[in-house]
Amino acid sequence: EAIRRELDSDKVFDVIGQIFDNQSLRSYMLASLEDGRDGAGAGKAAERVASALTRDRVRAVGERERRAYGDPDDLAGRLEGLRGDVKREQYLQLLPGYVRGFVERAARLLDLEVRGDLDGFFALVPLRAGALDPLLPALDGYPEEARDRLCVWRPKVAATAGGSSSTPAVASAPAVWLHPGEPVFDALAAQVLDAFGRAALRGAVFADRRADAPYLLHLALATVQEEPEPGAGAAGVPQVLERQLLALRDGGDTGPTEHPVERFLVLSGTDIAPGQVPLAGRSLSMRAEAVAHAESQVVARLVEDRRDAERAELPERRRQVATGFGLRSADVAHRRKRLTEDGGAEEDLEKVKEEQRALGVERQRALGGLDAAPERIVSGGVRFLAHALVVPAAQYAVGDLEAYDAPVEEAAVRVAVAWERERGGVVRDVSKPRLARADGFSDWPGFDLVSRRPDGQQRHIEVKGRAGRTGVQMEENEWKQACHLGDRYWLYVVFDCATPSPRLLRIRNPFGTFVVGRAVNVRHTISVGAILKAGEEASEKWEQSTSTSP
Repeated sequence: EAIRRELDSDKVFDVIGQIFDNQSLRSYMLASLEDGRDGAGAGKAAERVASALTRDRVRAVGERERRAYGDPDDLAGRLEGLRGDVKREQYLQLLPGYVRGFVERAARLLDLEVRGDLDGFFALVPLRAGALDPLLPALDGYPEEARDRLCVWRPKVAATAGGSSSTPAVASAPAVWLHPGEPVFDALAAQVLDAFGRAALRGAVFADRRADAPYLLHLALATVQEEPEPGAGAAGVPQVLERQLLALRDGGDTGPTEHPVERFLVLSGTDIAPGQVPLAGRSLSMRAEAVAHAESQVVARLVEDRRDAERAELPERRRQVATGFGLRSADVAHRRKRLTEDGGAEEDLEKVKEEQRALGVERQRALGGLDAAPERIVSGGVRFLAHALVVPAAQYAVGDLEAYDAPVEEAAVRVAVAWERERGGVVRDVSKPRLARADGFSDWPGFDLVSRRPDGQQRHIEVKGRAGRTGVQMEENEWKQACHLGDRYWLYVVFDCATPSPRLLRIRNPFGTFVVGRAVNVRHTISVGAILKAGEEASEKWEQSTSTSP
């Protein structure tokens, strides 16, 4: 307390544990009780504390922490950076949008009807006898009045998060918020996997607007685990340390290569027969190559990365274990000293000596276990979840999917960036994986631009360019992001990019504009007429609601 007053800081209380590291505070307490009648014991203990706890040592610990963690005065700046990281993490998760799409499609597959508002509260109603039975045990865990009030948005924000004017206000009645880890959602997911897992392994055909040649796609789940320590016996079971979803692409010439999973959210289902694609005839042998590659290359890398992380933490973990054993050793040594000085029973003294020997053996075993821990990290295997044959949309004339035209898309992005900057927006381009990663997003965040306006509003803009005037397709991750961000998400469509006079149309909240309350087009195709109508309406409404931009 005296040093705290002298330094005018509570830092002394923060660092006591470090200053008395590897020392038994119990011995100080016991010493203070010795010869308690005349206070001699307390005086001796105070002297020992004073010799260890000095202003210089407190300051030295503080300086060491500043070197390790930075100046506390910079905390506000670091916190602001962390807030930005949290915002970017929100873009990566997109849970409500993905859960909404999953529930909508899963219900149709499982003969369930979504009755109510997917952006508010709804119930799952069976369309055939027994269709709801697999979900009943999970639903029974909630109050009866909550079982018909499911929602995909956290209930406190369900009224505004989706950006839909039709979303009802949140009532006081209980509800079931569906998300991974919640029993009803997990039961629904398990039901889908049970019903369609084999079909996913048999494979399907998809179209990719960005591809210029067919390829096979394999989705797999890789597991890294830690084996039990030797001697654990039958009770020891491997502990799962990490599971990672893998996407392997194989064009047939260079072998399978790993890609970000979100890259393949751009695929669209098609009814092309596999026999039309020569690559399909090699699918079985190529699948075997993908299995071997996943186990020998991808999982081996994950294991080694995990081992490296364990090795990096080893010095600190050894220090912590050694400190703990040091405290225990000091306590046992003090008891042995007391027994020796007081002439304690030989039997008691021998027990303390045996405890000291056992403690030394235990310490060596614990440290040895730490040193061997990285080598106990091994592969838990690879489980393939789905296989697909992917064809170029343009080459195989897949429906109304227009081929990806990079120059047209880049021209459209330039038009959108110029329009935003003319109105004072600070624009960041995240349209390409390297640009998105540099800004802290995933490779395919679901929008092309982020624009911060002078009034503080931030737009997340997906840009679609067309050489002339044709409809546009929004891809799966774009729809999910539009659902997630609501009114903060904008669709900018640039028509006539191949002419000297491109035309820009802007639609705010395309998910609410084109999807909410309507049947969802599985390919998320938006016609020219719908774009022109919605864009003009949005522009007029926007002009009436703000004075900063037309």
